[in-house]
Amino acid sequence: GLFADYLDWRWIFWINIPISLVVIGLVLFLLGPGLRRIGKIDYIGGLLLAGSLAFLSIALSHEWGQPDTVVHTVSYLVPAFLLFGLFVLREIKLEEPLIELSMFKSVTYLSAGITNLFVGGALIMALVNVPLMSDTILGCSPLEGGLRLLRLTSMIAIGAVIGGFLCRRFGYRLPTILGLILSAVGFILLSSWNLDIVDPEMTLHLVICGLGFGLVVAPLAAAAVDSVRIDQRGIGSSLSVMMRMLGMIIGLSALTSWGMGDFHGMTVGMSLSEVLEYPEELTDSVLTLFHNFFIASVGICLAAIVPALWLKKIKKLD
Repeated sequence: GLFADYLDWRWIFWINIPISLVVIGLVLFLLGPGLRRIGKIDYIGGLLLAGSLAFLSIALSHEWGQPDTVVHTVSYLVPAFLLFGLFVLREIKLEEPLIELSMFKSVTYLSAGITNLFVGGALIMALVNVPLMSDTILGCSPLEGGLRLLRLTSMIAIGAVIGGFLCRRFGYRLPTILGLILSAVGFILLSSWNLDIVDPEMTLHLVICGLGFGLVVAPLAAAAVDSVRIDQRGIGSSLSVMMRMLGMIIGLSALTSWGMGDFHGMTVGMSLSEVLEYPEELTDSVLTLFHNFFIASVGICLAAIVPALWLKKIKKLD
């Protein structure tokens, strides 16, 4: 928000360079050596998986409601599934695969992965729509939009710590389900926002939603690590995070195509000047669109409870 207001929006990319350098320095000087194992990295498998995810993202990003939507989606889904199939076949045959598919034989690990997929899809809805709604129909500055989002994201960090304590006491399932319910409640509250939303209601809604997302972080991470062998924990942990990122990719692609399709449907026949002036009828339609996004997020959070029911506390595998 500060960059957009006072510098240039491109700084949101440049700022990652000094931050990354600081993190690299901390890693080099603060982290000691860990366990090492000589082995080969399956670069071809990595490329197949990356290609599959790229085609999947493109397939979902096409604007809904267009005449060529089905053709576009299918034309990219086919290579996505083909590359993923080749990736799976390769992983099965290799002695040292990039991802040991045997990890998914663990019900707990599989459940954590699927739950993370849903969590990523719901989380990206909040990360995109809260500042976007603030910066557009609510008429806030980019800085204010960022500060509103900060109320949600800061609670993710706090919730992650609380979730860690709850996980130690109650296992994986209870804090995960509690977090998903809280996030769903938060999205229900967000879906009630109108043009006159003010504090303290606004902050309370954002805090509830962010706290819910935070509560699921530690249980899902612990479930992924505890349910695989010690030599699989690195890839097991990273794959669990990747599932959440995949959920965010799918959610963002679907959000973009859904939003653009509905927006173009609302503005058909209107001139650019009429669109920029936000006539009352268009404002109401866009507000309804944001409400629909948040309601969809409620459904995603509730759907995530289903795989979370199969999370169970297990003894760490050696």
